[in-house]
Amino acid sequence: MLFRSMRAAIPGLVVRTTFITGYPTETDEAFEHLYAFIQRVRFDHLGVFSYSPEEDTPAQGLGDPIPTEVKNARREALMALQETISLEKNQALIGKAFPMLVEGVDKAQQVIVGRTYHHAPEVDGLVIAQGIAQVGDMTNVRITGAMEHDLFGQQIS
Repeated sequence: MLFRSMRAAIPGLVVRTTFITGYPTETDEAFEHLYAFIQRVRFDHLGVFSYSPEEDTPAQGLGDPIPTEVKNARREALMALQETISLEKNQALIGKAFPMLVEGVDKAQQVIVGRTYHHAPEVDGLVIAQGIAQVGDMTNVRITGAMEHDLFGQQIS
């Protein structure tokens, strides 16, 4: 499989993508195939949106035949699957150290918030760490805890 080969060749590789559920031609079988694909690939980060028709797009002429409830249920099923995968992947980072770009600081609580190379801006989780730095600094953090989307850490020298 391509993803397995990529991960073997590039240690620490992070793979993220986004899918749309409920595209007008999506069948139950196609959705099941997508679900199984996500189970196999185990993306590091995944976004899922329900299809909505947009003017001046190739799909506009296909209509919107899949009920909103079906689209949303499919989206929720994929996101639930991904949350399980994300939690496992994030827990595997506990104890490891990474450079972090500081994007927020709470000086009173001595907490810094930012992201590592694992996180795309504005769409992936954050690292919340004990420490002190300035916004824009790069600092090293050791991961001490994990949730489905966010990591917790401690600034290290």
